[in-house]
Amino acid sequence: MIVFPVALVRGDGSFSIIEESAPFVGPGDVQHPAEAWRLWSAEDWAAMCPGWRLLPVLDDPPAEAGRRAERLPVDEWSISAEAVEVTYRLVDLTPAEIEAAKPPVPVTVTNFQARAALLAAGLFDQVNDALLALPANSTARQAWEYANELTRNGTLVNSMAETLGLTSAQLNDLFRQAVTIEA
Repeated sequence: MIVFPVALVRGDGSFSIIEESAPFVGPGDVQHPAEAWRLWSAEDWAAMCPGWRLLPVLDDPPAEAGRRAERLPVDEWSISAEAVEVTYRLVDLTPAEIEAAKPPVPVTVTNFQARAALLAAGLFDQVNDALLALPANSTARQAWEYANELTRNGTLVNSMAETLGLTSAQLNDLFRQAVTIEA
């Protein structure tokens, strides 16, 4: 049974990639029906299309952090006796692609997660000292000490981000990091 896509390699070494069962023109410009893909045996292929081979298409894009695999044109793919291999080049991601690949920014994180992320980022002491310097009855201090969750768009979070000089993107990344932390 033929598994698509398949490379139809002609006697001269040129090939076509066949994505699905469809009529095709064989040697001597003979038109063959789509059923050939399903019905022909290896012997039928050898008799009807002498010198032609069917090879699997190997498509295994490389992966590298910060880069994406860009498929090269078919005429740059490699062919061997066993298969036709799709070739790629790695290109750097654009800033927009890097941002789009990030997980969504969580709306909230637990107070523990926020504190742990601030510790990991080396910001905990600055935040803690600033908030503990506030009067005990201030809403911001109460939120820091007792809130179960901190909200990304909340007043406390954004005022502290401004105090620390964090950009919106940096704050988003801090929340992304925080949500991954487990107690």
